[in-house]
Amino acid sequence: MSESDNDTADLNRFMRSFRERFSPMYPVEVRRADLGDHWGDTGIVMRKGEPKFLIRIHRGLSKEAVSMVLAHELAHTIQWRINEDARES
Repeated sequence: MSESDNDTADLNRFMRSFRERFSPMYPVEVRRADLGDHWGDTGIVMRKGEPKFLIRIHRGLSKEAVSMVLAHELAHTIQWRINEDARES
C-alpha cells in the first residue's frame, strides 16, 4: 500500500468517525484540490438535486496539515447546523 493510499485510508477512517459522532445538516464530501494560497474551504453544493457540504483541502499539504484543516472545515459544517437550529427556535 502506497503512502497516498495510507493517507486516503486515514482520511476515510477519520470521516467515518466524524459521521458517527456528529450530524451536520447535509452529507459531507471531502476532496483534495489545488487551491492556490488557500489551505481549505467549505461550501454547500447541489449533487443530484440534493444539498451536500463540499470540503476541499489543498492537495499539497502534509498529512498533519490535512488533519488540522479537515478538523477546521468540519467545524464549519457543525456551526452551520447550530446556526440553523438557532434560527428555527
